[in-house]
Amino acid sequence: MIPMVKNTNRIRIILQEISGEKVDADAYRFEIADDNSLMTYNNTVLSNGNTVYTPYTKGQSTVGDDPAVTVAYAEISTARLIAGHNTRLRVFRNADNTTVLDIPLIDYLMLTEMEGHKSAMTAQEYLDRQDEYSIVLFLNNLSWWNIKVIVNGWTVRLNETGIQ
Repeated sequence: MIPMVKNTNRIRIILQEISGEKVDADAYRFEIADDNSLMTYNNTVLSNGNTVYTPYTKGQSTVGDDPAVTVAYAEISTARLIAGHNTRLRVFRNADNTTVLDIPLIDYLMLTEMEGHKSAMTAQEYLDRQDEYSIVLFLNNLSWWNIKVIVNGWTVRLNETGIQ
């Protein structure tokens, strides 16, 4: 048996305002922090201190036509994701350097695992097989209160919480 391990992952983060107001990609800073940048010959991750991954691309895109909605997006490439790591997805507002989102990324990515896979593979095996993720974050009046998080089609509703 040959173990299938993907040592790189691509994560696309999309910010959309529910009211339809344009979201400016340059108004936000995106990052993923994880201790996963050092690996052995057999793909075992060694502790090396947190690495902060930043977007290799970001911008805006307009979708729809009545009304058209302008969203912001960022794509970040990371090293191997490890189940149980405290991998953090953070979004900051550039105007005042405020942390507007700080979530445990691995927990959210595991929500994308289909029910049939849960009995067939471990969380780590799932993370090693998947290598692209899309996360859609909905804003309400450019506020992070009462948001919906959609990761590869799964919806998590966070009501009356302040995500920090």
